[in-house]
Amino acid sequence: MQKILSQRALEMKIEAQNGPCSLALGPRQAALVAGLGHDAIYDAIRFKKLKARKLGRRTVIMREDLEQWLKSQPPLELSEDTTHRRRGRNQPTDRGVRRERIEPGQLPARG
Repeated sequence: MQKILSQRALEMKIEAQNGPCSLALGPRQAALVAGLGHDAIYDAIRFKKLKARKLGRRTVIMREDLEQWLKSQPPLELSEDTTHRRRGRNQPTDRGVRRERIEPGQLPARG
């Protein structure tokens, strides 16, 4: 039976294997270090936004290239009248609201 590791346990395992100051990271290691999903790293490599190198069959990312790529991302800008807040526990949802069933070929009623 395979053990499922938490993200922090996986990070600690990687650090134990490679040391905390590895110069080169694999795409999944880079994702862990950056706190991103590995798909984001692979996409950045594919679209040539993040520099990666090949060492034999292995793809490696230099730590400084990862940091530079992260710093090059645009900052999050929020307007003062941000209305798309997360829904809290006591805010209403639309669950339980019945909607009319629309048969094929029938236009929905305007209300």
